[in-house]
Amino acid sequence: MMSSDRSEPQTPRLGQPGCPSGFVGRALGWVMARDNDPMNALAVEVLAPAPGDRVLEVGFGPGRGLERLAAAVPEGRVDGVDHSALMVADARRRNRRAVEAGRVCPRQASVHTLPYEDACFDGAMAVNNHQFWPAPVAALRELARVLRPGAPLVVAIRARSPEGRLRYDGIAYDEAAQAALRAQLVDAGFEWQTEVRRALPKVFAAALVARRPRTAAEAESGR
Repeated sequence: MMSSDRSEPQTPRLGQPGCPSGFVGRALGWVMARDNDPMNALAVEVLAPAPGDRVLEVGFGPGRGLERLAAAVPEGRVDGVDHSALMVADARRRNRRAVEAGRVCPRQASVHTLPYEDACFDGAMAVNNHQFWPAPVAALRELARVLRPGAPLVVAIRARSPEGRLRYDGIAYDEAAQAALRAQLVDAGFEWQTEVRRALPKVFAAALVARRPRTAAEAESGR
């Protein structure tokens, strides 16, 4: 089911949007908290975790997605990774009480080397950061590793609106880029599920949903 990363870019595409730092990064974090929050809400809605689930967010930025996930899993736990130390600090401040209670656990780490054991999450999401992953298929394989059999992954992206009039249309994924992302999910070993498209404030969003499949042994054992 897995193929070679034939189309994988070899250099990171980061800069301030991909790894905020300093004064400019703090200002950018404020913009992300405002503009990405409707996408966070969509991703959590589509992920639809159960109250006791353990879930993961990749690239949580200023932490509003973590906040929404924590509200969705009141009896569970939310983990998150972001490679910006500034964003980790901001997310910890935003979710201070949940962090102190051990319900939200933001960490500085890369999606390519997740600091978690195999098959420990009931679901995962990434909102508006897939475009910054230098090796997306490798990152998706790493996400598959930490998901339990049958667990969903939601990758939310900015898509070009049908009218082409929204604020972020110029940098949004066109149809070819969305098709490439779907192919990457399959290359990484996921089972494609569905795609939810929605017009949100300032952005047209697409939430792509795939599942970590069960192996034959897992299916036989009932896992």
